[in-house]
Parts: sequence; structure tokens; C-alpha cells
Amino acid sequence: MSKRPSLKALERHSLPTPTVDDAARTSTVAAGGKQQPSRVGKKVVTVYLSESVWREVKVLAAKTDSTIDALMRRGLDHVFAEHKINRGAADS
Repeated sequence: MSKRPSLKALERHSLPTPTVDDAARTSTVAAGGKQQPSRVGKKVVTVYLSESVWREVKVLAAKTDSTIDALMRRGLDHVFAEHKINRGAADS
């Protein structure tokens, strides 16, 4: 069995830094080859919720025959209205 190369040896032969296009292509391929049409031109927003709040949002989505995504967009519309921003997040 041969000895593994040292980290310093690996640094000398480092791979090129991936570009934004490479990252987008990698995420698209990892997701099954095609980006869903409803996600084209959109960005992901991650929100961390406590377990109890997440459960309530999930139940509310089921009760209203909606999705968590749709509820979050409606919530953003309320925040936009509060700040007098004329932007409909639920419409996109």
C-alpha cells in the first residue's frame, strides 16, 4: 500500500476555482438535470424557524390547501405593503 500524498503536494496541483456558471450548472445537474420552470430567474431564501413555528406553518399550509412557499410570499407582500413598497412577491 502506498503512502497518501501530503496536503502541501496537493496544494501545488490545485484545481481551478469554479465560476458562477460552473456552480449553476452543477446545482442544476445535481437536481436531476433540469431546473424547474417555476424557479428560473429566482433566488433561494433560507429561513430558520423553531420546530413549533415550522409545524404551525406546515399545518396552516395544509388547512388552507396552500404551500409553505405561497404562505411565505404572502407574508412578504404584507411586509412590502407595510413599508409602502409596490411589489407583489405572491405573483411571481
